[in-house]
Amino acid sequence: MQSLPKCGGRPFLPDMFSIVPAIGGDFNCGKTATWGNIGIDNLAIHLQVTPSMNASQPFPTPAELSGLPCQTFVEQLDGIFEHSPWIARRAWQNRPFKDVPALHAAMLATLEQATPAEQHELICAHPELAGKEATRGTLTAASTQEQQGAGLDQCSPDELVRLRELNAAYRQRFGFPFVVAVKGLSRYQIMDAIQARLLNDRETEFATCLKEIGRIALLRLEARYPSTSRNAMSQHYLPVVPLTREAFMPYGDVIEASSQVKHFTINDGNTERYHDLAHIDPGHDGKAIVSIFRGLPRTLPFQVSMMERHPRGSQAFMPLSGQPYLVVVAPEGEPPALEQLRVFFCQGTQGVNYRTGVWHHPLLALNAVSDFLVIDRSGPGENCDVVGISPAGLIALPE
Repeated sequence: MQSLPKCGGRPFLPDMFSIVPAIGGDFNCGKTATWGNIGIDNLAIHLQVTPSMNASQPFPTPAELSGLPCQTFVEQLDGIFEHSPWIARRAWQNRPFKDVPALHAAMLATLEQATPAEQHELICAHPELAGKEATRGTLTAASTQEQQGAGLDQCSPDELVRLRELNAAYRQRFGFPFVVAVKGLSRYQIMDAIQARLLNDRETEFATCLKEIGRIALLRLEARYPSTSRNAMSQHYLPVVPLTREAFMPYGDVIEASSQVKHFTINDGNTERYHDLAHIDPGHDGKAIVSIFRGLPRTLPFQVSMMERHPRGSQAFMPLSGQPYLVVVAPEGEPPALEQLRVFFCQGTQGVNYRTGVWHHPLLALNAVSDFLVIDRSGPGENCDVVGISPAGLIALPE
């Protein structure tokens, strides 16, 4: 394991994660994970990656793509570069492709060899973020998933006004839309990025957009062909189990209204109190504080490449949005090894309280932007240690 700097109470940077869309089963590739209809008894994990969009529409591997006729090859790669099949058509001439990196490199070379007019047309093929295409519902499936993953469909009216003003200012200054690979970014980070890039000259922005388009294409290729992606050989699948008080006991408390906990009627019979559900520990020199965390939904498969702990106090999470979420934990003590990680599927009515010093992964919301009531410690001293997990673990979607 590689040690990482203390987080000092700040959110862990999104680019420390490797996140790729869901695969396999009847779940559409590239969709943010929706767990609400998955039965608890059916929670299971792929023992190997099946590179398919669904059972009836399997994708050939990049190596198999190499043997296809040009038009079929182009059709199979539809959507990798937004509304631009000419990139796949020209890249076909450079086959064979043994894996995703080789295919991506060939497509990037095609882009680099294109004329400035063709490159400009490609940039302009990308929709504005939270723009008219999103309003009309005419985004491609990939763009829809990516924009939703960044929470752009959750913008408040004021945020939407600001974002559209920034989009308009950017297009007026440079003559093409703002393009960024939004995976791992929040809508606030995206707006800040537009503001910052407005200070660049046109040549710099043109090159930046092409670079971001290349990154978007790589993420889409890795989602479609995960078994030949950059990290496929190092992926170790982590089993997911339902959250129960007994199973979570080594790591802390489960917070829920259950017949298994002490409860009694109060307020003249109008209220049932579920009593003393968690041991909140702010440490001898701290105090307990109440906050709300708003988490963006994670996309599956999700790579667990780091863990954190709070050595000076406990940390409790109670979902407020009714959405399920995932919890990854490991015992307190020395930095955990991969085989010590445990993954729990939590219903939207279940909260957790991490005992002081217990290793855990930062918030893993599912389905939608979700709010959590958080009770943790405020006080002197460093209270967040972070370590890397290598090899990383992978949380995938059940069949």
